[in-house]
Amino acid sequence: MEKEYISVKEFAERANISKQAAYQQIKGRLKPFVKVEQGTTYIETAALSKFYNEGEPKAKSSDKSSCSSCSSQVEQAKNLQIDDKLLEILQQQLELNKQQLEMKDKQIEELNNRLAEAHKTLDQQQQLAAMDKKRILELEEKQQEQEEQQAAEDKKSFWDKLWNK
Repeated sequence: MEKEYISVKEFAERANISKQAAYQQIKGRLKPFVKVEQGTTYIETAALSKFYNEGEPKAKSSDKSSCSSCSSQVEQAKNLQIDDKLLEILQQQLELNKQQLEMKDKQIEELNNRLAEAHKTLDQQQQLAAMDKKRILELEEKQQEQEEQQAAEDKKSFWDKLWNK
């Protein structure tokens, strides 16, 4: 006899459970009844009769299993609340990180501006130093020329000095 398989969605509808619950059970008690073809998950119809009575979960047949189902739902609700709180904390942390990043970007921009000003000042200082050096060389050359003229005048004889005046 060939086994009959149905989709997870159809299984969930026939068993009166959510698709999410069906997928959770696939990893557990329904694992032997699962078949995956071309990326699609199918569940054997025999699992319906084994775990569910005519579309009703067996959990509804006894108070203990009903209570465990309720407790698992309460646990899931608590887990959702915890997840929501964690998500909120992570979003706050993300926002804080964004603010810190913006502050760091402003600081980097300010430092870059200061660095540009320092480069400009250094360039101006170097230009002034070059101009000073040039002026010193000009003055030294002028002084040397004056000294050479004085030496040339000192070398003239007394009579040459007298007649050149």
